[in-house]
Amino acid sequence: MRNLTLSGLSLAFGSVLVLTSVVLAGTTTTYTTVSYSGDTFYNWDNTSTSCACGNAVDWPVTMVFRTYADVNKVKRILGGVGGDPMYLRANDGTGWFWDSDGGNKKLISGYLDWFHHIRLYAPNPPDYFYSTAWGRYVLGTTHIDKNESSRDNKQFGWSETAEEWFAAYFRNRNYSVTEDAFWMANRDGWSSGRWEGNRFVLNNGYATIIVIPTPTPTPSP
Repeated sequence: MRNLTLSGLSLAFGSVLVLTSVVLAGTTTTYTTVSYSGDTFYNWDNTSTSCACGNAVDWPVTMVFRTYADVNKVKRILGGVGGDPMYLRANDGTGWFWDSDGGNKKLISGYLDWFHHIRLYAPNPPDYFYSTAWGRYVLGTTHIDKNESSRDNKQFGWSETAEEWFAAYFRNRNYSVTEDAFWMANRDGWSSGRWEGNRFVLNNGYATIIVIPTPTPTPSP
């Protein structure tokens, strides 16, 4: 995976300020279903449950947490603050459903209101998918939120950059991380990116896989 950097950063320190903002839907020509090991899911999340379609998307699926993952377990590892919810359409073999998640946001060091943001999706209950290939797994979409406290200069996107940051976050905590491991068929804006209003679309179409290991049984006394 190419190393990507953020540009045009200005230093600002202070308290974290998280504001709820108006959600503007994005568009993509790569919105489609992905089927694997008995499950089927869309490769982008949506801004509402009224349309499983490519003209009401938020961000691409860029991460899979597998083996013994569930939504709350991944969130506990991440920490951070919550965000506004989005919606993912999927079928775990028992029928189609929408899952909603606001995700976790991690403040970008040195900035007042820039965040790496990940949303995590799975059937709820039990808060994870299950397949023979991936075990208990959840899907994640990633992006960056910039200038959230600004009235006129909010920007969102850079999904690939955010994916790399979350991959490094888990790798640095000794989790097994394989970048660009699974084709999600949602390549968009690669490799120079594209602007869509205040949204910067950048994704190479491959998802990172992170293994959340099965707990080691405690020996009997």
